[in-house]
Amino acid sequence: MNIGEELRKTRNLKGYTMKYLADNAGISQALVSQIERNVVDPSLKTLRAILRVLDTELATFFLYDSSTPEVVFARKNRTKMQLKNPKLIAENLVDPTITKRMQPLRLIIPNNEAFTKNDYKHTGEEFGFVLTGTGTIKLKNKLNDYHIKVGDTFYIPSHLFDRIENNGKDDLEIIWVATPPTM
Repeated sequence: MNIGEELRKTRNLKGYTMKYLADNAGISQALVSQIERNVVDPSLKTLRAILRVLDTELATFFLYDSSTPEVVFARKNRTKMQLKNPKLIAENLVDPTITKRMQPLRLIIPNNEAFTKNDYKHTGEEFGFVLTGTGTIKLKNKLNDYHIKVGDTFYIPSHLFDRIENNGKDDLEIIWVATPPTM
């Protein structure tokens, strides 16, 4: 990551001048210029002051690099995620090696099979959109079952997820989005 270049891009996106950034971060305009040109590396204290003005969290700044070139991910380049149940298919819809805040998958559960917490250990949040089939969502310590069909969506905090069963005669296909990503 090119820190100076990323700071300059972020500053320009906000429409801030170097003077505005310097004045509000409590540093000199010359230092902002040197940092953006990579003449000097900012101290952690200075970087935090700059990012505060840019309304950007420190972790977020390093997590996302604006130079990430991939926007479209061709079907032929998709990879499969290894699950404990070999009958299930979990296909990464984006390159799993790039830095991202979510992990979108295409999940296929054959009939009479289930996708369980043991297949996919994750801490965070899960979102799903049912493309084909029907199924049942079971949550931990809940008496209710939730029936899903084509077009339905669901949101589950990971700590509540227990399983999704395919109780239909066709494959249950779901676009599954987990945040944060597990790989």
